[in-house]
This record gives sequence, C-alpha cells and structure tokens, in this order.
Amino acid sequence: MTLLLTAIFRDYKQYWLKILCTIIGVIISLSLFIVIELFSYLFQVPSIEASLNVPYSHKLVHNHGKITQHDIHNLSQHPLLNRYIPYSDIYDYFNHPDIQSDVLVRGTDRFQLTAILSDTYLNNEKTTEIDISPFDLNETFLISKSCKTGSKITMISHLIQKPIQAICIQFDISQPVLLMDIALFQSLYSTNNSVDSMLFSLTQSEASQVKSILENQLTNFSLIALKKEQEQQSKWVNSLTYNLKFLAFISLIVSTCLMIQFFRFLAKQRAFMFTQLFQLGVSTRIIKKIFIAEVGIIALFSNVSALIIAYFIAIYSLDLFNQIITMFYFKLSSTKLVMHWSIILKSILASFGSFVFAYIGYFYGKAFGHHIRPIIKIGFVSLFFISFGIGTIFYYPSRWLVIFSAIAMISGFFGLCVSSISFIGHALRRIKSQRFVAFKMCRDTLLNDPLSYGAIVFVISLSAGLIISMSIFVSSFSNTVKSWLDT
Repeated sequence: MTLLLTAIFRDYKQYWLKILCTIIGVIISLSLFIVIELFSYLFQVPSIEASLNVPYSHKLVHNHGKITQHDIHNLSQHPLLNRYIPYSDIYDYFNHPDIQSDVLVRGTDRFQLTAILSDTYLNNEKTTEIDISPFDLNETFLISKSCKTGSKITMISHLIQKPIQAICIQFDISQPVLLMDIALFQSLYSTNNSVDSMLFSLTQSEASQVKSILENQLTNFSLIALKKEQEQQSKWVNSLTYNLKFLAFISLIVSTCLMIQFFRFLAKQRAFMFTQLFQLGVSTRIIKKIFIAEVGIIALFSNVSALIIAYFIAIYSLDLFNQIITMFYFKLSSTKLVMHWSIILKSILASFGSFVFAYIGYFYGKAFGHHIRPIIKIGFVSLFFISFGIGTIFYYPSRWLVIFSAIAMISGFFGLCVSSISFIGHALRRIKSQRFVAFKMCRDTLLNDPLSYGAIVFVISLSAGLIISMSIFVSSFSNTVKSWLDT
C-alpha cells in the first residue's frame, strides 16, 4: 500500500500547477477562518465591568473633559449630588515579567474599594492568602490572571517612570486592572486633582431629579446609568462577535467548497488508475483505503499549514486589531491568543465533510441533473431555506437562531446554484440556431456534473458578494467618519 501511495503522489507531476493553486487557496481560506476565529475569542473572556460588583447605579461625567475641584464644589451644593464617590482611570504600561502589557489603572474611594474586593474577588478560602490594610491609602491591588493571589510585586510605570508596589489577586479577566485610592491616583497621574467621573447610588426618582437639575442648571454635565453603559458595551461586543463569526463562516464555506472540488478532481484522475489496479487483482477495499489515505494526507497537510500560518498572522496583527477596536468601539488590549479546541474541530469537520460530499456527489450524484423533477424540488426547497433564514434574522434575532439562519441561507444559496446550473443545462437543449451551437454542446457537461459546476458558481458568487458588501461597508464607514470630522 505504501508503494501504491508513492506512485499516486508521483503522478501529481502531470498536473502540479492545478494542485498547487488549489492547495494554496485552501490554506489561505482556512488561515483566514482561523485568524478571524482567534480574534472573535478575544471577546469571550469576561471584562472587569462584567465581573465587578459595583454598588452604584449612575455616574456623572463632564461633557468637555474631566471634573475639576471647582466643579465638585458646585455640584456638592445640591443635596442629591453630595453623596458621591470619586472615580478615575487611565491606561498605563507596566514592565514586569508577569505583566508586560497595558494595565487599566483605576482610582476610587479606598474604603469602598476594600468592600468591593472582598465581595467580588476574595472568597473565604483566599481571604487568608492576602493581607489587606484598610487604612493604608498607599496600598494598591493588581487583578490579573497571571499572578498568584497574595503575592507582592513591584512594577515600573511607563507613564510616570516610577515603581508601584501592588498586591496580586488572581482572577480570569481579559486585561489586568490596578486598583488604588483616588488620592494616590491623583498624586501619581492627575496633577490638577481632577477626576473622570463621580459615582452615585440613586433610585429612579432621584435619577430623574438629578437629570432635571443638570438640564436646567448644570448643562455641562451628564448622568449615565451604569447598567445602560454595560448593556451598550455588551451590544457592541455581540455585534462584533456576530460579524467576525459570519466572516469566519464564509471563509470556512469557501475553503470547504475548494476542498470538495479538489477531492472530486482527484477522484476523476484516479478513476482510470483504480480500474487498472482492480484488473490487476487489487481488492476494492484496498483501493478505497488508498484513496482515503491520499485525501487524509492532503487534508492533514492543509489543516496543519493553515493553523501555523494563521497563528503567526494573528500574532503579528494583534496590535492592529486592538488599535482598531479601541479607536471605534472600546478599549481592547489583548496580548494573548488562545487556540480554542472548537477551531481545530471545525477545520477537521470541514475536511471530512468535503470528502464525504465529494465522494457521494461523484459516485451517486451524476444522474439527478438529467431529471427535471428533483431539480424543481431542490430549487423550491432552496428558496424556502433562504426565505426562512432572512425572516428569522429580521424577526427573531437571537444568537442561536442567527447561526441556524446563516446555515439555512448558505445551504439554500448552494442548492439554488446547483438547481440553476441544471436548469441552464436543460434550457440549452432548446437552442436551434447555428450561432449558439457551442452553448448547446456544453449542456451535457453541465448536466453530467451539476454539483461540481454549482459549487464553482457558489464559491465565485459568495466571494464576489463578500467583496462587494465589504466595499460598501468600508465606503459608507469612511464617508461617515469624514462627515463627522468635517463637522
């Protein structure tokens, strides 16, 4: 069997260019799918806002900058605005073997900070591992998933060029957070003693009264509900995740169709060789094993190459991705990529599904194109799938329904491409003019292999549609940014 496989791979010299181009296309599309999937998993790790139990409901911000001491004095004159907690944050880069990344530095009331830490991050088992001094205003706490709870580390700040000692608290969050008292924060980062916002715990009626005061007397300030702010950020994260998952899904579909075409091409090339082997006495079982081994080696090479290339591309483009998300949505400073097991599983399933589809389509799917009734059924079922997917997305936009709707629309579009190729083949039979005799001659080619040509049309249409839609999106986005800058 090894000798037969060696002879089969040597046969690639006859059509090496087609094989090389196809494998490169498969690797590129699979790499694109893996890169997008890696980036989409950056949003799966819980953020500090999602895990921190903040005992406040609203925050007051200045519309044109930070809140100064003079502003705080004026705000404190109102009874509803004198029970506040100062709050500021800034991003700083710290140099330490356990960190070496951007850290979100937050300053707030020291006594409230101790209660928040105890309620959120420290359970009864870990309380003995950390020594908290509630009255030490110079004490800081580093929340990170890379340091051990209770350990003390000294980090060098990039902004202020000073060492800061912190007590570590290990917690699974996407970005390290350094918590400290607001007085210490102002002495280190805010020389004018200003704060970013003021936190309040207000009821709905009190919040309405405060908004009325701000609209009539203090127009430079705005009151923001923390819950609504977190919901807005959650919507952004879900929207980004859906868009990335959809792009990854399209890339996986394109690579799957390319593998289907490649495996069908191999089956055609091996048909005569396998016939000769069978006549020489080689059993059908061994012939099938040879073909499966050939396909398996190619699929393994394509998947491993795509994983390696995608991982290096994701590493080198991670900073650019962080900058884009930070510029247009929210601060993102991810430094570590996680190769989730589902990414590898999807790649393997795509290769296996491509082989099964190509095998069934080549050996059992050649005859259905000559019959008009199954073609009509496939066309109507495809239209139903497309209509179902579009209607579900617009009227029931939940997460799992969006996934099923996308699968239904893609499947329906593929079936529509296959049925359209068959309809075109049947329509060419009616041509009687000598001018179009060349078109009439290709009808048998289309009807003998509608799945193959339908897959080609599907891939080209899907790729062209993706390019057009992304061009429209980029153009509209650039026009929006340009009009915003002009105003």
